[in-house]
Amino acid sequence: MIKHSTAFVLAGLLTATLSAQAVEQQAAIVDKAEEATPAWVLGVTQDFLHSSNVAKTPDGTEVADWISTTGLEGRLTLPFGLQTLHGLARVSALRHRERDSLDANPYRLAATLDWSAGRDSGLRGNLGAEVERKLYIYDQTGALAAMERNSQVFARAQYGLTPDWALIGGLNLQRRDLSLDELVALDQRQSAVEAGVRNQPSPDLDWRLNLRYTDGRYPERLLGQADDYRRSDLEGGVNWSWTSTLNLNAVLGWGRERHSLQGVDDISLWYGSATLNWQPTAKLKWQVKLERNSDTGMRTSAGLGGGDPSLPVPTPDALSNASVATGLAVGASWAATAKVSLDGRVSTVRRNLSATLNGTPTDGSDRVNSMALGVRYTPQPSLELGCRVLRERRRIGGADSANLTFPYEDTSWGCWGKFWFGTV
Repeated sequence: MIKHSTAFVLAGLLTATLSAQAVEQQAAIVDKAEEATPAWVLGVTQDFLHSSNVAKTPDGTEVADWISTTGLEGRLTLPFGLQTLHGLARVSALRHRERDSLDANPYRLAATLDWSAGRDSGLRGNLGAEVERKLYIYDQTGALAAMERNSQVFARAQYGLTPDWALIGGLNLQRRDLSLDELVALDQRQSAVEAGVRNQPSPDLDWRLNLRYTDGRYPERLLGQADDYRRSDLEGGVNWSWTSTLNLNAVLGWGRERHSLQGVDDISLWYGSATLNWQPTAKLKWQVKLERNSDTGMRTSAGLGGGDPSLPVPTPDALSNASVATGLAVGASWAATAKVSLDGRVSTVRRNLSATLNGTPTDGSDRVNSMALGVRYTPQPSLELGCRVLRERRRIGGADSANLTFPYEDTSWGCWGKFWFGTV
């Protein structure tokens, strides 16, 4: 599938830096480590998709195309003592019938080690590394396509003070590189450190409070000039299982961000998310998610599927600031039979945009509405088949918004198949 600009910074600030949920899972991992056995899985996937606007270009410039994605994936779980090593390797061949300039070979490699200082010790955590390469389409014509490479190294830990209280902390290093010289302004380096506390007064409720400090740099943000940024965040989260069929996971934070490059605005803002999972019957599952977040000083999708970069290649006359996105998504899954299930999702995302154009501050906004419907058929545990249809539409608000973003529409449909084998 074609991927546009990813919320690389947002992932670092809100999730990848310190996944509290991942740290909290270490207790269960350690408890099961002695009983675990090595496991591996090898899978093959084939996806055919037709898109009415393959590069998501402005209205009137759409180009339809067929897209084929062939993938090979391997997973490994290797326990030893109280530690467990997880490995992932995925490679794909992305091919287009008409626009072969968008053909690519994305891949992802990841390794994570879950560790514990001892069964009776309260110290545990994980560390790992990941590298991912994928297609990135920048401009309005869809002609400026590059390969985006993201890599990260992370370490997370928690130390149990009492059965209910624990200290949590982590370190994350990230790097982003684009393959085209024209997009060197989007290359990025970032490191973040986080520390906080976690409390679990009951099996159904836990909450955390943490501080995060992020230090980042765009080496050549504007005509060879670097942009150094610093960000401080105070964040709280709660995970509450009200009943066995109803769960709420919420995050609320405040961030303050400062940039060294003149023309890039400093920001202070509230952000957060609330996800409600509800399973009223054995066959039906619902999920509702409300989210407000921002990127960090560059035009990216804000983690909600809320849009793509809209300005031309960065120049002295076009320097974008951080955007803020607010979105709502509702999804449902219904197991019609033991082998057939139906999935549906609708979402809406509104972005507030700003940039300095020809030395003049400019504000704008856009909204993306999307819908997806799918069906899956699993004739046997190692084989899965499915088809889906997707509809996405973006509209802009106000005359000034045309300088910052553009409208587009895309309708996609296709089918896919997965086959895997292994010890699990």
